[in-house]
Parts: sequence; C-alpha cells; structure tokens
Amino acid sequence: MQQLQKIQGFQQILAPFAGKIAARNIDIGTLVTAGTGNSGTPLFSIVQSDVLRVYVFAPQENAPSIHEGLAAKIVLQEYPGQEFDGKVTRTAGALDPQSRTMQVEVQVPNDEGKLYAGMYGQVKFLLADENAPIVVPANTFLFRTEGPQVATIENEKRIHWQNIRVGRDFGDRLEVLDGLKENAKVVMNPTDDLREDMEVQVKAAEKPKPEGNVARSASSR
Repeated sequence: MQQLQKIQGFQQILAPFAGKIAARNIDIGTLVTAGTGNSGTPLFSIVQSDVLRVYVFAPQENAPSIHEGLAAKIVLQEYPGQEFDGKVTRTAGALDPQSRTMQVEVQVPNDEGKLYAGMYGQVKFLLADENAPIVVPANTFLFRTEGPQVATIENEKRIHWQNIRVGRDFGDRLEVLDGLKENAKVVMNPTDDLREDMEVQVKAAEKPKPEGNVARSASSR
C-alpha cells in the first residue's frame, strides 16, 4: 500500500520554493528518464525573482572595500533615470586568477516585479570616501627637473614645491597617488618664477572645481 501511495504521489510535482515557470521542457506523454547530474531530464525551469539575486564581478582594486551589508545601486537601460536599491549579501572572498575579479552577490527587493531574471545591467557600489583618489586640476601640475611637482601653500603664505606621483589622467584633472595630502592648497597655473619658501598672498580661485581638491591661486609680493 505504501508503494502504491508513493507511485501515486508522482502525479504531482512540487517545487522546493514558490515562483514562476520560466520554461517547460516536457509535454503530456513525454518520456522522462531518471538520472543524476546532467543525465536526467529537467522538467521545468522555475524562477523566484523576489528577492532578486544579482551577481557581479568586482575588480581587484575595489575588492577589499566590498563587504557584506554594503549598499549598491542597480541601473538598467530599460529604466532610464531610475535606480534600484540593493545590498551585498555575500562575496567569494577570493579573486579569480584569470580575470583578477571577485564575484559578489547583491540582493535587490523586487516587489513590483520590474526586474526579470536574466536581465543585464550595471551595479554601482557605494564605497567609503577614504578609498576615493586625490585629484587635482591639470593646470596645477608641472614637470620640472626634479620630476612631477605641484606648488603648495605652506603656513598659509609660503610656497613649497611638492614632488608627486601621478596616476590616471582624466584630461582636466590628474590623480595623485603619492606626495599630496587631502585638502592641500595648490597653486593654479604655477610658473617657474615661484621660488621655494616665497611669500605670497592667497586668494580663492574664481571657478573652483567641486570634484577636485580645493585649489588656490597665488600671487607673489
């Protein structure tokens, strides 16, 4: 009797979770073979899109800053001007030796069902400010005999030529990897006439760039 009850139970197929059938691979009368791994015949593909799990590969330079609970934004071209809030739930904890990236899982609430499984989009991680690079306007940089330098203001009125190590070039801005502290005052459009320890009068620039460090212009006395 128990054997007959088990056989009769095969008339119903129960999924381990609630969702929508995205694909049906059998019809009535189709022969279904049992097996393990890839040898069996899959009956249905079921999708559970709330909460939606998004997988992204973060580059090596950002991997140390990504952790569980970090906020993220999902952007898709199908919804211009709209961002979907998500949160990092787990990371691989290791880099792929081929691509030097780390797999990250982001979960996004999808109550309205706007997001579909299999969609392609972009993920923006809201990283901490301490990882942001130091950037200066391009017109503060000079390549002198001592190497790349910027003229900084020391003690509110003295010129100091500071050696720097330049990173990426953004056209109107330069990334400084070493040699310059955050919120340092630098001279815009410096010339070789500015000597070390020269006393100057500092005034604010007419059009400061909000995305870079605070820049100052200096005139000699």
